[in-house]
Amino acid sequence: MYGGTSHLGVACYHITLVDGTRTALAIWMTEARAAGDAEVRDVAVPSRLALEALRSLVDEVHEAWARSASAASVPPPPGDPS
Repeated sequence: MYGGTSHLGVACYHITLVDGTRTALAIWMTEARAAGDAEVRDVAVPSRLALEALRSLVDEVHEAWARSASAASVPPPPGDPS
């Protein structure tokens, strides 16, 4: 991390990531008040909406794979229930 300059009028830190990518992180995002009343838990508790969205995404990917696999006559991966 280096500097404490301004980017687009917002005070920020400039950070070099492990892969060499440089980015600007707004200083306010590093302060405790940025978390608001967020609660840290020992175990993640995803919402039902998040789980439904994930299930939908998995179904879409599986269906897309099935379409492309049948077109290419590729056998399903081990453990695939279809």
